[in-house]
Amino acid sequence: MQHATPQKPLRRKKFRRISSILLFISMVFGLTAVPLAFSVPILTATKTDVLLVDNDTDNVADPGDTIRYTVNLLNSGTMDATNVDFTDTIDANTTLVAGSVKTTPIARHDSYAATGNVGISVPAGSGVLVNDNDPDGTTPTLTIVSSPSTSANGGNVAVASDGSFTYNPPAGFEGTDTFSYTVQDSDGNQDPATVSISVSDVIWFIDNSAGGGGDGRLSSPFNNIASFNAIQTGTAPNAKSGDGIFLYTGSGNYTSGITLLNNQFLIGQGATSSIESIIGITLPAHSNALPTTGGTRPVITNAGGSGITLASGNLLRGLNVGNTSTSSGAGINGSSVGTLTILNMSITGQGKAVDI
Repeated sequence: MQHATPQKPLRRKKFRRISSILLFISMVFGLTAVPLAFSVPILTATKTDVLLVDNDTDNVADPGDTIRYTVNLLNSGTMDATNVDFTDTIDANTTLVAGSVKTTPIARHDSYAATGNVGISVPAGSGVLVNDNDPDGTTPTLTIVSSPSTSANGGNVAVASDGSFTYNPPAGFEGTDTFSYTVQDSDGNQDPATVSISVSDVIWFIDNSAGGGGDGRLSSPFNNIASFNAIQTGTAPNAKSGDGIFLYTGSGNYTSGITLLNNQFLIGQGATSSIESIIGITLPAHSNALPTTGGTRPVITNAGGSGITLASGNLLRGLNVGNTSTSSGAGINGSSVGTLTILNMSITGQGKAVDI
């Protein structure tokens, strides 16, 4: 049997098929480098073997049999490991099959951002495969072979084989959400990675022309104000202080009054500025578009009370208030309103106009 003892350093994941031996070297890179004082990479290598072809079925590696070795290189430290040399010397009693060294792909973690209750649609050119690679060959092919339909916190995820994906955060969620995917190269070797999405600046959507069963997200708005009032608890994932609330023009009047929490924005589709400029946010890359403004102002009425009940520091813009109770309410009502901002708005019909 011809012997082969390769001494060339291997700088990446390797899958070696060795004539009578197969060697698969899987190196796990892609850990996010975190600049910490005195932090270092921590590298370990683990080598295992399996008798892949046992011609005489005696569970012993004989001449003519095939053994596959798998080497996993792991960086468990807090810094990326760079300029790594890995040398593996094959058993002197085996022969390396030329061209049989293979590597797993390297799937690296990804980070994106989203506005609360607003999805993102990421094209392949900015998708999860962009920072992944396969050291095999000059034109490696990578595809997504495994991904969830639900994120860690209950958001909606759809990942295509080319790395493009859509993500819709769970209703009212703020914080970091994650999902994982697995990438596969043309040799069938795989590597997993995690996608992190930072979700902030929650906006709630109400549209009385929408179907029932909505949860307040852009993709599934509430179809009445009463449903929104029911989740005005002040604690996420329900509506809380500082959230934005957008009221579509809809179909006909909104017939329930709305009660606000501190520093909430109530914006109707008749506002003369964009939602994001009124709230003071910048939509992240790949965000789904927010509804357009500059349309017909929606109208809130409430025969049993006030149209809008204020807290402190609210902003009202781009909507009207119609008839309200003549005995127990007002168009706009509040007791400790702090700094109140009102633009692009009128109050008409029965009932007191303002009581603050």
